[in-house]
Amino acid sequence: MHNERISVTTHTAGRCLVYPETPYGIQPSVTSIISILDKPQLKDWAANCAVDWLINNPQDFDNARKAHKLVSDAAKDTGTDIHALCSRWLLGESIDEDSLETQTTTLLNAFKEWCLVNTIEPVYSEVIIHGPGYSGTCDLIAYRTDPKTQVRRLGLYDIKTAKGSYYPEWGLQLAAYANAAEDMAADGALELNDSIEELGIIKLNKETLKCNYKEFTSQRDRLFAAFIALKDFYWLYNDLESQIQQLTKETEHG
Repeated sequence: MHNERISVTTHTAGRCLVYPETPYGIQPSVTSIISILDKPQLKDWAANCAVDWLINNPQDFDNARKAHKLVSDAAKDTGTDIHALCSRWLLGESIDEDSLETQTTTLLNAFKEWCLVNTIEPVYSEVIIHGPGYSGTCDLIAYRTDPKTQVRRLGLYDIKTAKGSYYPEWGLQLAAYANAAEDMAADGALELNDSIEELGIIKLNKETLKCNYKEFTSQRDRLFAAFIALKDFYWLYNDLESQIQQLTKETEHG
């Protein structure tokens, strides 16, 4: 099965990231579905990026207008690098840390320390997850032993690189992946010896250079119900069924 993702144009949502080959056919990614949610905090952040740019570059209004995109693109690059490094470390691969930037090395070491303190036992890293109507790449499924209670549970985790607070939509992503992963395990597509009992965000803070953790476990049922409602709306609003039928025909005919 091919797991590569491709980007396609939808009529109403712009670019949509899809997984071309899944047990359910062509599907949109979880992040594409969640992206339709309004994020008012991003408007303030974009405005602040423009102000900061003008403070450092007076009269440069052209670049100030796109300062938020420049910052966002740089952040995505950093996030991608960190995700790849964390995954490689979890898989036991060697990493040439001397070639890394100081911030990247510090964040990677913070992640390593958190994993050691929490006795992380990886089961899957960067695994493709498919549910009915959605797909995505899960950063980590692992056993975690709570350092305070010494309780060991199987959990599903997403690694985020961010400066600010924890965003509520992150919980939607976790719940979607967890339910799909358990369904895949029931069908034999994943090997899980236990149910997923914990959902959490591992946040690598680019400002403090620390690794923080927050659970969304208690909200799982509500978050999954909300995600399914959002997924159904996304498919209907974007007329994805007819668009995917067309994409399938184009793929079949080369």
